[in-house]
Amino acid sequence: MTTAPDDETPADNLYLASQFHARRAQELLDSKDRFERMDAAYHAGAAVELMAKALVSQFDHRGQAPGSGVVLRVPGGVRR
Repeated sequence: MTTAPDDETPADNLYLASQFHARRAQELLDSKDRFERMDAAYHAGAAVELMAKALVSQFDHRGQAPGSGVVLRVPGGVRR
């Protein structure tokens, strides 16, 4: 069994999984096999879902006044 490095967060894992699904969707998109194109659609949906979950898991609204914005930590930096 393998484990994630200590500095990886669950959001990092979700983000990496979304990248896998996005790449797989691109690979299958132009297939002549309709079932592979259906798989591409599945992978595209999974990529969007996992990316959304990764982003939502990073919201930190504690200590902020209502309407002041939310700090969003994403791989590679902090977004407001």
